[in-house]
Amino acid sequence: MTTEDQGIFSRFSWALKQAISIPTNGGSASSQSTTEEKDEEVGEIASENENELPDKSDSTRTLPVINDALPEETLECPEVPTSYIPVKDYEPDLRNMPGKSPTFIDVSLEFLRREISTLRHGIGGRKILTHKQWFDNFSIPGQLLDEQLFHQYLMEYEWPEELLQEGWKYLFDYYEVISNRDDRLYVDAVSKEKLELLLLKWKDIIEDNKETEEKARINKLIYLINKDTPRTDRDLPFYRDNSENTEILKDLLITFCYDNSDLGYIQGMNDLMSLFVVTIEDKVAAYYCFCNYIKKNKAFFNSQGLITKLNGTAELLLTLDWALYTKLCELDCKDMLFCQRWLLLGFKRESKSFDIAVKIFTMINCYKPTHYVEITGVGKCELLSLDMFLTVAVLLVHKNKILSFRDQADMYTWVGQLKISDMAILNLAKDLYDRHSTNFKDRDKESKCCTQRYQSYCLP
Repeated sequence: MTTEDQGIFSRFSWALKQAISIPTNGGSASSQSTTEEKDEEVGEIASENENELPDKSDSTRTLPVINDALPEETLECPEVPTSYIPVKDYEPDLRNMPGKSPTFIDVSLEFLRREISTLRHGIGGRKILTHKQWFDNFSIPGQLLDEQLFHQYLMEYEWPEELLQEGWKYLFDYYEVISNRDDRLYVDAVSKEKLELLLLKWKDIIEDNKETEEKARINKLIYLINKDTPRTDRDLPFYRDNSENTEILKDLLITFCYDNSDLGYIQGMNDLMSLFVVTIEDKVAAYYCFCNYIKKNKAFFNSQGLITKLNGTAELLLTLDWALYTKLCELDCKDMLFCQRWLLLGFKRESKSFDIAVKIFTMINCYKPTHYVEITGVGKCELLSLDMFLTVAVLLVHKNKILSFRDQADMYTWVGQLKISDMAILNLAKDLYDRHSTNFKDRDKESKCCTQRYQSYCLP
């Protein structure tokens, strides 16, 4: 090994040591001494490995130690800025990096963090959406090229957090599909200004000393929302570690209810708003995505619309499994009121983790209602959405347990304890949705076929 080769190897060893142990902010003297001990150990290991390497000219010759091959001043390592984030945190944030061109180590650490973050999302055997796949679906001006491919990605891929933030902005119509990069910057600016005006408007009314009906209405909204927001997803670090995020959630809910006085505040809106605030991490985009979602599903946020949806779900269950539907009638649960929260909140409270809730909510809003079912005794065709198929899928999976219930109390006790811990039920719902026939004339044949097909999903 030549002196030049030894120098390259020495610098590479130093780079590797720095990638393994980068000091955190405010590191103590004990951590610095630990780093020095690690440096000595790596140096000893490198020396031992060098002594074991054979030479082409003389296999019995012992090579010199690398540290002896270069002058001592050449081996001095530049001080690593304390603003660097340690590898063990796996939180890529280039904003904390110094304002200079990245070095080899900077890029390597950022790459590792992104790779580990991506691997963490690869749960459940689904493919992982890469940044290249996402950006390849945009033209040079920044316009989405293939909307169908975008929905396919949402349905079939695991999304990294930073990409899902952008994906939801398209899914919930904050950005138009045909918009380019300049259009989106304009939307961001206008939306921010509109939201700030709405916030100032109701806050000025509250601060005014005059007692008006509008002020009384806002105070009533604040009272109701203040009861719900402190207990909304309080186990999430997003709220637990930053109380300002809870205030943002509260302000956005008050703003929406003030601006939509015809609908007002309905219990459960806090859970839905939290989905947008936590996932998108931009209060302006989160607010308008929430507004678009409520506007699209406004019919189901009143009693008549929700009852119609429950009746359609009951008819779907009757079509797929007559025996299970009959059991619900015996338990006095024919009205399906036990699952109204499932349909209203998209199974958010029934999800074991927030990540599962986000995946279910994303999937529900990806699938457009296309199937129809005729409601017995009414003759009206109800449009079936994926959350209705998911409701039926949950009942099918737990069919054996439901058949053992003695009364309505057993049913509601089970509903209160239900937790969805994986994506298997969602996959069944998608299978039901994709395979379901729009011809409901031969109910017995359809029910028998579906019972045999999905019997393997049922839990003991």
